[in-house]
Amino acid sequence: MKLLRSLAFLSLFVFSACSSTVRIEKPVVDQAPPPVAAKGDTDSVEDKVTQLNKETRKKERELSYASASRGTSGLERQLRTMTCEAEVHSAELALVKAQTDLEQHLKETAPRELEEHRMRLDQQTYRAEEAKDELAELESMYEADEFAKATKELVIKRGRRQMEMADRGLAIARREFVEFESHTMPQQERELRQKLADAERAREKARLEIDKMRLEQELAARQEDDRTNDLQEEANELRQKLEKAMREATGTKEKAITEAAK
Repeated sequence: MKLLRSLAFLSLFVFSACSSTVRIEKPVVDQAPPPVAAKGDTDSVEDKVTQLNKETRKKERELSYASASRGTSGLERQLRTMTCEAEVHSAELALVKAQTDLEQHLKETAPRELEEHRMRLDQQTYRAEEAKDELAELESMYEADEFAKATKELVIKRGRRQMEMADRGLAIARREFVEFESHTMPQQERELRQKLADAERAREKARLEIDKMRLEQELAARQEDDRTNDLQEEANELRQKLEKAMREATGTKEKAITEAAK
């Protein structure tokens, strides 16, 4: 009986010692690794930044070229304006000259030239009459003279030739006067009037050309302004997108570094 109580006590002692030395551990649960930004996301953001940077530089170059072209176009418009204004001025001077030439012809030149031709005709008429009178005087003077027959014939012959030449000269002078009065003078007046009409048309054409040029220049300037403004707006939008993308790329990198440090 004592032996059984001893064995029971020994068993209890061993169990208590074992219980005090055994450490119960909690089961280890697998934990997920800290979130790290995916490499594909970072590459995508960087590609976006690169593409936007490229587009922004390209748009800024286009804007720079447009601004330079705008300045060149302004100089070209000034040169064309000067040329058109010079053409209008020349056309106006030509018109004034044509008007002056026509007035001068009608008031001074034509009457004077007509009078000169009339004087030459009168001179030929007087010369012919004088030749006739001289011949008649010679014939009457030598008619009763029977001794100077040879001299008489010579003098009368010479007088008749002078009268003939005077008559022929008178006939030519009459034809010249008629031609000048009926053909040359009207032709000169028609030509001067035609020059005046041409000068008026040339001036009107020059004025229309400069009006047309001004409208075209105004339209071209507005188109250039609109093009420059559009490019400026597009460049500003691209800059804003680029700045936003760069901020996103910086934030993504910082987030990745922070997550990796945890």
